[in-house]
Amino acid sequence: SLNSLGGLYFEMDNYTAAEPLLKKVIEIMKKVLGVEHPDYLSNLNKSTSLQIHNHLKHRSLFRL
Repeated sequence: SLNSLGGLYFEMDNYTAAEPLLKKVIEIMKKVLGVEHPDYLSNLNKSTSLQIHNHLKHRSLFRL
């Protein structure tokens, strides 16, 4: 599933591959389950972690 593959990429620190998959999963889960469902919230947490990682990586590139 998209969620499993996105989670695998996330755990492997392959954030570039994980991001579009997790975004799609979040979009689908929001429509199907609603914003208060634990599975939706868990994936939203992964997505937030991914965005924080990408932001910190971007900031460090400009400090070099």
